[in-house]
Amino acid sequence: MKWLLFLASMTLMTGCLPKKVKLDDTKARSSYAIGYQIAKNMKAQQVNLDVAAFSQAVQDVFDGKKPQLSEAEMREAMNEF
Repeated sequence: MKWLLFLASMTLMTGCLPKKVKLDDTKARSSYAIGYQIAKNMKAQQVNLDVAAFSQAVQDVFDGKKPQLSEAEMREAMNEF
Protein backbone atom coordinates (compact mmCIF):
# COMPACT_ATOMS: atom_id res chain seq x y z
CA MET A 1 0.00 0.00 0.00
CA LYS A 2 2.76 2.48 0.93
CA TRP A 3 4.61 1.61 -2.30
CA LEU A 4 1.46 2.32 -4.31
CA LEU A 5 0.94 5.66 -2.59
CA PHE A 6 4.58 6.61 -3.16
CA LEU A 7 4.40 5.65 -6.82
CA ALA A 8 1.15 7.51 -7.26
CA SER A 9 2.53 10.60 -5.58
CA MET A 10 5.42 10.61 -8.02
CA THR A 11 3.25 10.24 -11.09
CA LEU A 12 -0.18 11.74 -10.54
CA MET A 13 -0.48 15.49 -10.96
CA THR A 14 -4.15 15.90 -11.77
CA GLY A 15 -4.75 18.89 -9.53
CA CYS A 16 -1.84 20.90 -10.90
CA LEU A 17 -2.63 20.41 -14.57
CA PRO A 18 -5.41 22.04 -16.57
CA LYS A 19 -8.65 20.05 -16.78
CA LYS A 20 -7.87 19.19 -20.40
CA VAL A 21 -4.27 18.45 -21.27
CA LYS A 22 -2.91 17.97 -24.74
CA LEU A 23 -1.91 14.36 -25.18
CA ASP A 24 0.04 15.07 -28.33
CA ASP A 25 3.37 13.44 -27.54
CA THR A 26 4.68 10.21 -26.05
CA LYS A 27 5.60 11.75 -22.70
CA ALA A 28 2.13 13.25 -22.23
CA ARG A 29 0.31 10.08 -23.31
CA SER A 30 2.44 7.78 -21.16
CA SER A 31 2.15 10.13 -18.18
CA TYR A 32 -1.62 10.15 -18.56
CA ALA A 33 -1.75 6.38 -18.93
CA ILE A 34 0.35 5.86 -15.80
CA GLY A 35 -1.72 8.32 -13.79
CA TYR A 36 -4.99 6.86 -14.99
CA GLN A 37 -4.00 3.29 -14.15
CA ILE A 38 -2.70 4.21 -10.70
CA ALA A 39 -5.81 6.23 -9.88
CA LYS A 40 -8.05 3.44 -11.19
CA ASN A 41 -6.26 0.90 -8.96
CA MET A 42 -6.46 3.19 -5.94
CA LYS A 43 -10.17 3.74 -6.50
CA ALA A 44 -10.73 -0.02 -6.84
CA GLN A 45 -8.92 -0.47 -3.51
CA GLN A 46 -11.22 2.22 -2.06
CA VAL A 47 -8.30 4.49 -1.16
CA ASN A 48 -10.06 7.67 -0.04
CA LEU A 49 -7.77 10.60 -0.84
CA ASP A 50 -8.18 14.34 -0.90
CA VAL A 51 -7.17 14.70 -4.55
CA ALA A 52 -6.33 18.40 -4.20
CA ALA A 53 -3.97 17.78 -1.24
CA PHE A 54 -2.50 14.75 -3.00
CA SER A 55 -1.89 16.74 -6.17
CA GLN A 56 -0.33 19.62 -4.21
CA ALA A 57 2.11 17.19 -2.60
CA VAL A 58 3.08 15.83 -6.03
CA GLN A 59 3.59 19.35 -7.38
CA ASP A 60 5.65 20.33 -4.33
CA VAL A 61 7.98 17.34 -4.87
CA PHE A 62 8.47 18.08 -8.57
CA ASP A 63 8.99 21.80 -7.85
CA GLY A 64 11.62 20.99 -5.21
CA LYS A 65 9.62 22.72 -2.46
CA LYS A 66 9.84 21.79 1.20
CA PRO A 67 6.93 19.64 2.39
CA GLN A 68 4.08 21.38 4.16
CA LEU A 69 4.16 18.69 6.87
CA SER A 70 7.13 17.50 8.89
CA GLU A 71 8.29 13.89 8.57
CA ALA A 72 6.69 13.18 11.96
CA GLU A 73 3.39 14.72 10.85
CA MET A 74 3.47 12.64 7.66
CA ARG A 75 4.11 9.43 9.62
CA GLU A 76 1.27 10.28 11.99
CA ALA A 77 -1.10 11.01 9.10
CA MET A 78 -0.18 7.74 7.38
CA ASN A 79 -0.68 5.79 10.62
CA GLU A 80 -4.11 7.36 11.05
CA PHE A 81 -4.98 6.57 7.44
